[in-house]
Amino acid sequence: MRITHSKASTLAKAIKLACSAAVILSAVSNVQAANVGQTPEKLQASDMQEYNIASQPLAKCLNTLAAQSGIYLSADATITQGKICLAIKGQLSVRQALMQLLSGTGLQAVKQTNGSYLISPVSITNVLATAIVQDDSLHDGSAQEGYRSDANTDIGIWRGRSLQETPYSINVVTEDFIQNIQATSSDQLFKMNPVTQFSWPQAQNDSPYIYTRGFQTGTSSRNGVTRDGYDHGVSMADVAKVEVLTGMSGFLYGAGNIGGMVNYVSKRPTDERFNAVTVGNTSGTNLYAQGDFSGRLGNDGEFGYRLNVLTQD
Repeated sequence: MRITHSKASTLAKAIKLACSAAVILSAVSNVQAANVGQTPEKLQASDMQEYNIASQPLAKCLNTLAAQSGIYLSADATITQGKICLAIKGQLSVRQALMQLLSGTGLQAVKQTNGSYLISPVSITNVLATAIVQDDSLHDGSAQEGYRSDANTDIGIWRGRSLQETPYSINVVTEDFIQNIQATSSDQLFKMNPVTQFSWPQAQNDSPYIYTRGFQTGTSSRNGVTRDGYDHGVSMADVAKVEVLTGMSGFLYGAGNIGGMVNYVSKRPTDERFNAVTVGNTSGTNLYAQGDFSGRLGNDGEFGYRLNVLTQD
């Protein structure tokens, strides 16, 4: 006697009540009194079968597939609730039928040692490969890096420390940025720097000053050493970067500016030969020409030089 689909569903509901959380979806083709104790392996159908299952709630699909293939399927009722299966039709193996049936549901059919199948959520493990990017054009503070600098500072006793290791907020105007905006004076840098407010131009008596944190910042330093002059009058031709410390600098240099300080870092000799000539016009007849030359001397490059020449009308 063959158990019909409606009787199999009734059997499944009875088992679900008995197991509380789990529902056993099964429909065995020839469960008779003579077959009591028969193992699931013996109840499995042939490898390829004809399937015709319409798209419907997943629990019904699994019941139908179990009935057509003669296998045991078990699943927690909570993971099938609200899910719809895809329609399948044609000659398929049990594994192929299950894969198509569960496609898009986030579930998988795992074959057990006794030949039955357990429906469970797909376990996703993301393994990210380590990406190593090497590009000689990428260096600290470059345009490709968004002019962001993480290098060491040259300010006072913090010289040689990375910016993250200093107890101050330090904004760095990098060499690439200075070159790309073609800055011929510090005025252009302070106008574009978000932490400084430009007040007095360098063109006026070569004695510019700025405001930081709302306080006037008149004095500055060069390579970490306080300058004597009460101004920021410098030539940008030999400046590699500008460090703006926003905070009381008295701890570093004694009585000084409340709002902060500015440190101009000079250009250094380069390891590779470097030659650059720049010509331009700031406005009207204010023409200028600059030469920047650097490299190493000696058998082992033990001597370095950096020569900056500037002429301006």
